[in-house]
Amino acid sequence: MAAQLAIAAVLDPRTVPAMRRQMGLTQAQVARLAGSNVNDVSRLERALQPGELLDRLIGALQTTAAAAGQE
Repeated sequence: MAAQLAIAAVLDPRTVPAMRRQMGLTQAQVARLAGSNVNDVSRLERALQPGELLDRLIGALQTTAAAAGQE
């Protein structure tokens, strides 16, 4: 839970692309994990669509990081 809060506290839409690439994920893979679509992820990464999608992406990246032992 602490790791989750730490990521949420510092995550900015501009950091999503680097975080995603560091984890070896494509936009399509992150979209699937977050229950979204690649167009939404692309817009978010260009800081054009904040809000609920950002929360879902944070959750998807945290879950993936935890499963990979990267928390």
